Amino acid sequence: MDYSVGVLLRRAEKTVDMFACLAPFDLSLWACIAGTVLLVGLLVYLLNWLNPPRLQMGSMTSTTLYNSMWFVYGSFVQQGGEVPYTTLATRMMMGAWWLFALIVISSYTANLAAFLTITRIESSIQSLQDLSKQTDIPYGTVLDSAVYEHVRMKGLNPFERDSMYSQMWRMINRSNGSENNVLESQAGIQK
Repeated sequence: MDYSVGVLLRRAEKTVDMFACLAPFDLSLWACIAGTVLLVGLLVYLLNWLNPPRLQMGSMTSTTLYNSMWFVYGSFVQQGGEVPYTTLATRMMMGAWWLFALIVISSYTANLAAFLTITRIESSIQSLQDLSKQTDIPYGTVLDSAVYEHVRMKGLNPFERDSMYSQMWRMINRSNGSENNVLESQAGIQK
């Protein structure tokens, strides 16, 4: 027979977050990345506008702002692009952009793997003091048990220095003990 005292908590319900793929980065970082895509797209357009590439005979490639933005976005998500930029300044800019994209995507992948593998169980109750301080989770015990009598005697004692037991007794004794307490431990497990 086991005479030890234990605490039984209900398992936390798991919720599925539809936007969990955005969790590895903060909203401010996502905004910075979107702003950087727009800024680099504009810079690529301006570099090609100031120094247009020499097109081969029969080539119909145009370097519009839309094409530049699409090329920068496509290279960020590692899907390449259709517009060949041949000027040295643009190639250097795109080389730096690809390095930036590689670093951002690598850190995103590492953070996403960490978020998906670690289950985040946030239990705020680690001790009897934590249990007595919180009011969100109702708790009780088996009526007329040793734990019930111990908490009652300590909670009703006016000379007790620790207010933990008086707080616990107020929670346990709600509605004269009928709200949070059970008559036997099996009823508490099913509750």
